[in-house]
Formats: sequence, structure tokens, C-alpha cells
Amino acid sequence: MGARRPLLALVGLVVALFALPAAPAAAQELEWGECPPSPRLDPRQECASLPVPLNYSAPGGETIEIAVSRMVTSSPDQRRGVILYNPGGPGSSGIYGPSRLAATMPQGVLDRYDLVGFDPRGINFSAPVSCSLAPEDLDVVKFIPYPTFDLDISENVAYSRRAAAGCAATSGDLLPHITTANTARDMDRIRLALGEPGISYLGYSYGTYLGAVYTQLFPSRTDRFILDSVVHPRRIWRETFAAWGYAVEIGFAAFTRFAAENDDDYALGDTPGEVYAKTLELLDELEAEPFPFPGTDIVITGDF
Repeated sequence: MGARRPLLALVGLVVALFALPAAPAAAQELEWGECPPSPRLDPRQECASLPVPLNYSAPGGETIEIAVSRMVTSSPDQRRGVILYNPGGPGSSGIYGPSRLAATMPQGVLDRYDLVGFDPRGINFSAPVSCSLAPEDLDVVKFIPYPTFDLDISENVAYSRRAAAGCAATSGDLLPHITTANTARDMDRIRLALGEPGISYLGYSYGTYLGAVYTQLFPSRTDRFILDSVVHPRRIWRETFAAWGYAVEIGFAAFTRFAAENDDDYALGDTPGEVYAKTLELLDELEAEPFPFPGTDIVITGDF
């Protein structure tokens, strides 16, 4: 990888596509209560639901509910503000984020900030998208993660078409409004409902892109932002997947050469072609009969 650029330069790359401001809104008071049960739930965490516009271009129209959670600081005299959290994805739930952060954050952070999580729109408890997939299509392994012997991708294409058709049929009215910019606007509605002049933020992976978009939409409401495992803001997401494919082609070819040169150690074949074929054969076997890794609860399948 090349040298890392300063964070401000990265954030500044977010394009003007997201410059549409959120519609002015009156603050709505959140009614805090118990959270949905989960083994990950800290009993100190509270949950609430916040109505937001489905379409921010028509803020007086239909609304959806955003699930919000919080864990307030136990040191109110040291309180600086709130930290919103997004774990990435896109597609990951953040409703139990405060419980997770409370177990890992330094005490100095916990003293100064309320921890705030939320499920982004379209996910989990926040107007979840449904695609009405058949039971046999619910297993992500159906999407073949490695090449077949004849390089056929027809099963991948067929799966993608079934999923797209199901999503359009079941959630077609919702999907156009499931965007990063709208999720950032939802974050600002959360800020407003909390009565905060600004927010701090912790985002991982895709969450770094969401955080960068928020800073572009609401720069005056941005306090301290931590963007961890940064996503390239000009590769969302088709370009990212294309780059992954190119990298795998290079990396896998290098692996076949290395394994062939060290056949005494790996026994996969003494030519790159033999290593390639043997590797795919092993992946097919793991797909048919997953292998439990000794001493752990990890099960190794064809997609590792």
C-alpha cells in the first residue's frame, strides 16, 4: 500500500453528490426503555426509536423508525458529549454498539462521552429491507467465493439475479432511499433528538465512509471523528469489488507458483497448474464437508 494521506485529505475527497442539506427539523424527545434481548447487551444500555423521513426531499411525507441506543457516562461532571458508532458493513447492526464499546474503551473515554449506537436504515430494527429469498438462498455460501474449474460464474450470476429480483419485489419502495447520505442525515436527526450541538464518531470500514459523508454534510456539527480501516471514498462499491478481484488474481497466481516450488512441504503439485486444480478440489471438499478447526468453534468451509 502507498503512504497514508492525512485524514483531512481523505475526507475532502467525498464528492459533492452528498451536498443536499437535511431538511430543518424540530427536536424530537426520545423515550428511552429496554433494549431487545441479546447476549451482547450490557444492562446499562437503553434503547429508543426515532421517526425520520423516508425521503429527505419530501420531509413531510412517509417516515421510518430508526433504532437508537445509548449508555450514558457515569461521570457527568467530566462529560464532553456523545460518540456515535458504526461498525461497518455496509449492512452491520450497531444497536448493541454501546455495550461493545463499554467493554473495550479506555476509562477516560467512558468518563467523557455517552456512547450512542443505532441500526442504519434498512438494517435489523430500522425499517429492514426484505428480499423474500428462498431458504436455500439464505446461506451466503451459495454465492461461490472462488473460481470453478472451467471459470464458470453462471451460478453466481443466477443467484445475484434472484436476490435482486426478490429485493425489488419486496422492498422496491424502500431501496432507493437506503443511501449513505440519508444514513448520515439520520445521524444528524439522532444528534438533534439528543439535544447535542455536535457529535463525535467512531466508524470502522464502511463506517469510515459514512463518517466522512457526515462531515461533508454537517461540518459545523462535527467534533472528534475516528475513522478506522478507511474505505477509499472513490471506490464505493463496484470499484472496490473489482479491485479485490484483480488482487486475488495476482495473489492466487503467486501462491500457485510458491506452492509448486515447495511441493515437498505442501503436496499440492509441482506445477502452478496442478496447484490451481488441487486447491479448487480442496475448496469443493470443504464446501461439501466443512472442517471443524481443533480446539475452537471455527468451522472451515470453502470460503474459509
